[in-house]
Amino acid sequence: MKYKILLLFACFVSFAAFGQVLQNKKEIEIDGMKSYLDALPMGRQGVLLFKDTEKSEKTGNIWDFTLYNTELESSWQFQATIPKGLTIDDKYFDGQSQTGYLLFKSTSKATLLIINPSQKKTETKAFKLPDKFGVNVSGFSVAGNIAYLVGTSGKKNVVFCFNMTTNQPSELLNDKENYNSFSTIRNSSEILDVTAVSENSREGTVAIHSFEKGRKLNSLQILPDGEKKFMDTRITSTDKGQVVVGTYKKYDYADGIYFASYENGKKVSTKYHSFTDVKKFHTYLPVSTYGGSAEKKRNKLKEKQAEGKDAKFDYKVYLHNIIQREKDFIIIGEVYVPYYYTTTYGKGTQKVVYETFAGWMYTHAFIVCLDAEGNKIWDDTFVLSGLFPYHRFLLQSRMENGVIKMISGFSNYISSKTIVGDRVISESNIDFIAREDENDKVRTTVTNFNTSDLPTFSSSYWYDKFFIIWGKQFIKNKKSKENRSIFYLDKILY
Repeated sequence: MKYKILLLFACFVSFAAFGQVLQNKKEIEIDGMKSYLDALPMGRQGVLLFKDTEKSEKTGNIWDFTLYNTELESSWQFQATIPKGLTIDDKYFDGQSQTGYLLFKSTSKATLLIINPSQKKTETKAFKLPDKFGVNVSGFSVAGNIAYLVGTSGKKNVVFCFNMTTNQPSELLNDKENYNSFSTIRNSSEILDVTAVSENSREGTVAIHSFEKGRKLNSLQILPDGEKKFMDTRITSTDKGQVVVGTYKKYDYADGIYFASYENGKKVSTKYHSFTDVKKFHTYLPVSTYGGSAEKKRNKLKEKQAEGKDAKFDYKVYLHNIIQREKDFIIIGEVYVPYYYTTTYGKGTQKVVYETFAGWMYTHAFIVCLDAEGNKIWDDTFVLSGLFPYHRFLLQSRMENGVIKMISGFSNYISSKTIVGDRVISESNIDFIAREDENDKVRTTVTNFNTSDLPTFSSSYWYDKFFIIWGKQFIKNKKSKENRSIFYLDKILY
């Protein structure tokens, strides 16, 4: 790779009150914030950094790859040529086979780049997509020798698989319902559960489809009660059956979470928990959105509570996978709202005001603990921060010996929390930039509401007791007035 590499070691810098350590940090200078770089954590094999070089040859576009070991030292570099017309769509690391997969696709064809870091070998698999598969892939996973793609095509949803041994593609599901939300979770090495949420049907139903070795096993349909409609949904298996948790709504935005348990395909119980009853849920309102000021919304909340009613806000929620802790279920969700800015042209009677969508403003996260019957045992909330042009997870969580540890970040700060029992026992906010020059400053505000100017932050559990964070930052030196853009990798011990 033709980048300037800056390796900064900040060994054993303690995270006060959280007991975390920033092990080491790597910075790579890049040509502007719009250049495409991303990372794929690959367990003990290291972390793979990949970049579109924006160069091409007759057979396709050239991509650069560097594998860094667990000490963030370069251990393998290679290039791959991706057929023209394909863009990167998703990535996946299979911890069981210790293999990485990058999915490149167009509306009609796809290429899988298969990366075996232990043998330092790569392989490409090209295949055609069904004519009706379209461009929207909302889920990508690998189970055994089968790659699964979940997506939408017009008013239908599709589950498609590709057998990497026989090189045979096949369509597993082409549903007439208009499911516009999908999630996937592997229950074992071979079984993949796909959760499809229908927001077009009158009932707002949830359909859960299970697949094994490239064939459909079974389906489970969940119907809400009364006027409620289901939204984002997660599923987990128990000794007795399945537990489904998700958000519900009455109109357009999330009002709370629901719990449903099933044994032998039959519903045992259903419980609903309003966000109004979650501790401090409505105290993290943004300063201003198109719905009005935070103060007006808080007054509205008080009025509704006095009337014994739920307040309705423009919340959207991203749910994490369910965490099972002994007999309890831990539910974590990230809350965000649409954020707009206004532009005024002209004066007097000629004045025109335009309202433009700027992105999604993340406000806070919640954690709810439910028992085996879906009754709420305890809950808590904490602040999140970030403005992004697309939906994404800001939090990463990991449970060990019943203790849940979480990290999140934005700009140049990491927020970390430890949860023991029913309490957040420690939390801290750490500036994770190891600056060589004290005059360096990370840009944290947008220019002309161009969110590509904002720093990016991604995080993932890596291996053993380590998380890894990565992203881009635009840095301005206050003394020299020089600007530079960097891509960073940080190894975090928790």
